[in-house]
Amino acid sequence: SRAGGTRHHRLACELIKYGHQVCIIASNSRYMGSEDLLKEDEKNRFEKIDEIQYLWIKTPDYTDNAFGRFRNILSFGLSLLSLHRYDKLKKPDMVYASTPHLFTPFFAIAQARRLRIPSVIEVRDIWPDSLIELGKISSLHPVILMFRLIEKYIYKNANAIVTLLPASIPYIQRTSKSSPIICIPNGISLDLISFNVHKSEINGSKFTFMYAGAHGVANGLQCILDAVASLAGKNLNFQVRIIGQGHEKENLIISAKKLGLNNVIFEDPVPKNRIHEVMAEADAFIFILKKSPVFRWGISPNKLFDYMAVGRPILFGVETPYNPIAESQSGLTFDSDSPQDLADAIEKILSSTLLDREKMGSNAREFVNKNHDFQNLGETLNSFLQDLKMAK
Repeated sequence: SRAGGTRHHRLACELIKYGHQVCIIASNSRYMGSEDLLKEDEKNRFEKIDEIQYLWIKTPDYTDNAFGRFRNILSFGLSLLSLHRYDKLKKPDMVYASTPHLFTPFFAIAQARRLRIPSVIEVRDIWPDSLIELGKISSLHPVILMFRLIEKYIYKNANAIVTLLPASIPYIQRTSKSSPIICIPNGISLDLISFNVHKSEINGSKFTFMYAGAHGVANGLQCILDAVASLAGKNLNFQVRIIGQGHEKENLIISAKKLGLNNVIFEDPVPKNRIHEVMAEADAFIFILKKSPVFRWGISPNKLFDYMAVGRPILFGVETPYNPIAESQSGLTFDSDSPQDLADAIEKILSSTLLDREKMGSNAREFVNKNHDFQNLGETLNSFLQDLKMAK
């Protein structure tokens, strides 16, 4: 289904197993208007997917600009105040609102108060700090000051908080005070991955490193190209497959040609239902993000858990207090600002034994099964919500 790969859809599927009824309210417009889930004459639509009730709400289209984005998210937030118009929506026992931005939880708390039910806020990013650090906006900008007030209001007035970022709990607690808070990271549905994907093997004559994901400035993929270029004279029999798309892809392809990297292959994105099949063709993975203060709260990237689920060694290049690769001994850590450091890690993996690589892969899969399988995460969320319900 369209929603089958999302965090909230998978968590909802798990909550249904515990007897909950779940309705997910979402905007009709995917990122930057790439897909409209409503027809031109539709203002909203109810749809059932995997026993989950969806309500798609019409919001203004936008392109990659700040004003259009602001109008889009404000429109969706305001729409939460008028949910009583929909006859199909029964009064819920609680409201659960996520923070791709602050307007959704702000208005969700207002609606929960009107209905006299608890509100649970899910923190996916630390706003407005993320906006300051990634967008290079002054901390004294009026919009930032407004967001700072909204952030404090949300943390103070939510009845409970779920965060995806393990290191963010002390920061949130400084404002939320007595609200219960728990970390429930992103996850993966291991039951949807066929077993043969996890068989460790050498694929063909060339050892294959793989990156599958976004090609943006924040992903730092030039480091991979520079690392490979530095190994050109060493006669190492490996290739790097870079799969996906993004604003930097064309520049990266040009850079690879200038560097003469015949062993770097750029490929189109792969559909979600085939991604693990393609990932199984890798002998090792590279996960990289450029250094940024925003990662001080920790990270919870879906793609990393996909890598771990496939069961291969992972080269991990993120400066963050939460390093699942080091914790699980499932690969090597490198400095994402240092092509030489990545080149050294590539050489270490190439010189390792198949037995060692299989051990790293099995460690990765065991770790993700224990800490990031949606069945376990759903059980944790259910217990947290039940405790909140009993407390009220």
